[in-house]
Amino acid sequence: MRATAQLLEDGQDLDLLARRLSVLADPRRLRILFAVHAHPGIRSSDLARVTGALESTTSHALALLRGSGWLRTEQDGREVHYQLADPLGHRILHEIGSSHLPGVEHRT
Repeated sequence: MRATAQLLEDGQDLDLLARRLSVLADPRRLRILFAVHAHPGIRSSDLARVTGALESTTSHALALLRGSGWLRTEQDGREVHYQLADPLGHRILHEIGSSHLPGVEHRT
């Protein structure tokens, strides 16, 4: 039991991981992640259009996803493009059924 307890103490911050994973419980945010995974570099207005959400709702969801470490942005002039923030998100999305569009190479 001591070894198990030590393993848990030495491991990742499980509270942080739980908060990060809880963001995936919302269907709209999950749709957004699937869309970003399929089309890295997509803009927020395009995300709103493909998910059928208002731009303000999409912006709020994007802020939550960025704040919890799922997404990062790249600025191109006045446009903001969204990509997955790290390989963990990429692997998780593949595991739960997300895929890329034909010809899309994902960069993390």
